[in-house]
Formats: sequence, structure tokens, C-alpha cells
Amino acid sequence: MLCPFCENHEHRVVESRVADAKDAIRRRRECQACGRRFTTYERCEEMPLVVVKSSGERQPFDRAKLLDGLQRASVYRAFADVEEFEEELARLEREPPLPRGQHPLDDELFAGFEAPTLTAPAAARPRALAATRNGDDTRTPVQEAPDGD
Repeated sequence: MLCPFCENHEHRVVESRVADAKDAIRRRRECQACGRRFTTYERCEEMPLVVVKSSGERQPFDRAKLLDGLQRASVYRAFADVEEFEEELARLEREPPLPRGQHPLDDELFAGFEAPTLTAPAAARPRALAATRNGDDTRTPVQEAPDGD
């Protein structure tokens, strides 16, 4: 900090106190070169909130824009009552967050599809593969372990 009168950078603090608005520190300083006194106010620098979009672009935070987006999004999911909303919140809290750009699969999407029916014993049995030895036609079954799927 430079003295406003002689531009010397050496000074001492004579008095410090909280400013009347309580948003700054008021310091009374005395220049070591010219002896004149001056007042400084120290405030915390406010960093504006910035939103980083999916494209990487940065825009200043706009509360009205966020509120507008939230109000439009309630069109996609209409809850019948408060209990249904609370159930959805509980489900969202249980599930881990998805990686960026990945969307969850809805159970409703697959409701129209029939699930394949596999019997448990057949699916759990290891499969036998035919194998040949030294080019002759003698086949011996080779057991393959189930892969756990």
C-alpha cells in the first residue's frame, strides 16, 4: 500500500476498528516518510457465483433462471401426493450418483418387455464343450465353470 500523499510504501497502523457498517476493518495509518495520516478500509472480496455448463462455458449465477428451470421440470414428474414425493426422495438418496452424461433406466420403460424365462437348475449347470486332441476325432468333454452371470 502506498501513501496517497508521497507514494511511500512504508507506514504504520495507528488505530484499527470495525467500520460502522460492520462490513470492513477501518485502519488509521501514518506514513513513515511524510508523517501524514490516511485511512484505509479492508473488505473481504466477494467472489461472484459462477455456473459451469456442460459445454464448459461459464456464466454468472442467475437465481431466476434456476427457479424457472425447476418450475418447468415439474411437468415431467407429477406427484399425486406428498408421500409419493417423499418416497422418490428416499429412492434418490439410496442410489449412488450417476457419472456425468449417463441417465438412469426407468422401470416403466421396461414394463412392456417380457423377461426371458430361465430355469434355475439349467442356468446354474456348467456347460460341456467338445474338444479334439491331436487332430484325431476322439472327443472329450471339457467342463467350463459358470461365470456367475
